[in-house]
Amino acid sequence: MFWPQVITAFLLVIGSYVGLGVLTAMGQHRRGGSALAVATAVLFFPVHWVAWYARDSRRSSGSASE
Repeated sequence: MFWPQVITAFLLVIGSYVGLGVLTAMGQHRRGGSALAVATAVLFFPVHWVAWYARDSRRSSGSASE
């Protein structure tokens, strides 16, 4: 059967998601994020990436309100 390939693919996808989430959490911690923000970065890392991109692009264009 093809179950070993399905399980391997599933583990690769989950491992990649968790790995990228951990890297995002580390970045959030370095940016001075609270413990809650660091914890949510693991689960919702694509959202954090979009937020960082939007915030950084506003800073580089000079229209940041921070």
